[in-house]
Amino acid sequence: MRKRRKQEEEHVSDLRPRPEADVLLVRRMVVLNLDRNEVAAAEPCAFRELQRLCTMCESHGRCVRDLARDPADGAWEGYCPNAAMLKVLVALRSLGGEIGDMTVERMRPAAEKKAHIHRR
Repeated sequence: MRKRRKQEEEHVSDLRPRPEADVLLVRRMVVLNLDRNEVAAAEPCAFRELQRLCTMCESHGRCVRDLARDPADGAWEGYCPNAAMLKVLVALRSLGGEIGDMTVERMRPAAEKKAHIHRR
């Protein structure tokens, strides 16, 4: 009975948010040239979701190692639950302007212009 309770307590502690997660998220964003404050102000819901997923991630140790060894290595994309969202933010940034200017309606003309250039 005690063994089972201990296992349950360990499982619950594994699900608790990790305080170092915010540091890891910010470090990854810096590597990707994303400004935390800009993203948080322009896309508060998306930023909160990035934080939530990072705090619940089970790959913190791997993330710490990857950021320490070679932050530019794309290995993190294979295990990071935020990889897709971070890549979208980077892509939005590459269209030009500030993240806050990247609403769907404002992105459309830039994306169409970029597609037109590639067709030539």
